[in-house]
Amino acid sequence: MDNADTSRLEVRMEYCNWHVVAGSVLALASSYVFPNQCDCQQIVGKCTGAVELTKTFGSAPSYGAELAVYSSEKVCSKVEFLVDSTPYQTILVNRNKDTESVFGTAPISPQSVRYSTCSICANTEASRDNRKPDSRTTLSPVAGTWSGYTTSMFGRQEAGVFLAIAGTAVSGHFIHPKLGNLVLYDASFVNGILAAKCNTGDGPMQISLQLVNDTLQGTWSSGMWNGSVQLSKR
Repeated sequence: MDNADTSRLEVRMEYCNWHVVAGSVLALASSYVFPNQCDCQQIVGKCTGAVELTKTFGSAPSYGAELAVYSSEKVCSKVEFLVDSTPYQTILVNRNKDTESVFGTAPISPQSVRYSTCSICANTEASRDNRKPDSRTTLSPVAGTWSGYTTSMFGRQEAGVFLAIAGTAVSGHFIHPKLGNLVLYDASFVNGILAAKCNTGDGPMQISLQLVNDTLQGTWSSGMWNGSVQLSKR
């Protein structure tokens, strides 16, 4: 290869490298907005959200709680919820999870917190570029909080599950009055089947649930123990 060929090769490599870098920057920019570009006075779609009570504190006459607020939309969305009868809203910009602190004159429990709706807000920069929200993030039938029961040889126990969805990957918690709040791992939601594991302290528990109409139905197993699960969305 002579000097001319070497120079042409270097130019082509620089050209390719520049396009790789530029493409990466453009991909990042297309999924990022400045706060003033997120306009929640204009609602352009629906998303899936959830609100989870993570911590309580305080004593009479002043109580408080920390809430984890989730949205399936990663760029610009608004999640609305109630704590007792008081309405709240969280605006999420460039993220799909945030923490809110709420206060009241009575203790705040999981039953006090009720998710209302999740809305995709207008991205004013995207509107100028005729970009639309990614419809793949707007609906996830199992995301949110579910409550119901499990059965075993010892009878029936109240139970619940909180689920956050990103594509087919699932994160969340399995909530049981005796086992506590168990973190899900190796979890997925594919073809209407939710498969997950959680550590009970005595070993892993496997959960397999199928979305049937508005319920999650299936089984759990841990070692020699097993039973059924039925949950409805709150």
